[in-house]
Amino acid sequence: CWEKAETATGFTLIGSGDGPAKMQTFFSVLYDQKNLYFGIKCQEKQVNKLKKDCDKHDGAVYADDCVEIFIDANMDRQTNFHFMINPAAVTSEWNFKNRDWNSSWQTGVKINEKRWTIEIGIPLLELGIKGIAGALLRFNVCRARRPEFLEYSCWSNTGGSFHAPGKFGWLIL
Repeated sequence: CWEKAETATGFTLIGSGDGPAKMQTFFSVLYDQKNLYFGIKCQEKQVNKLKKDCDKHDGAVYADDCVEIFIDANMDRQTNFHFMINPAAVTSEWNFKNRDWNSSWQTGVKINEKRWTIEIGIPLLELGIKGIAGALLRFNVCRARRPEFLEYSCWSNTGGSFHAPGKFGWLIL
């Protein structure tokens, strides 16, 4: 299904200058009656230097090379969900109203010569989405890259912090 899905790219730098990310990220979004799916490809010319030190669920995944997904299903800029995954497939998730919240999301990671890829499935009900036809939400896909130097990039440029729900992009299911 990923081969037929539309792909988004154009990740831009935040916090360390402007312009395109040195290593681009590509993603697709699909859904069915129960889940929201993300297929993500992270270009990386130095996969042998990927930082993947965090080995504990809900640990400091954000301190590694990682992809972070933010979803504001209520579009209120306050009840967004934050999902993180590193190249070792270690995950962390937060609900900004409850940091102890855990999701039953499914993940998978594969590292190749020139990229690492991720597949994610997030239950719609855990996001508060009950009816999918025409559902509208705000979201962003962000990446922290560390092999050469720290580089933050995201699909919808937030200007300096990934945590900027007012600058997330739109998704219509």
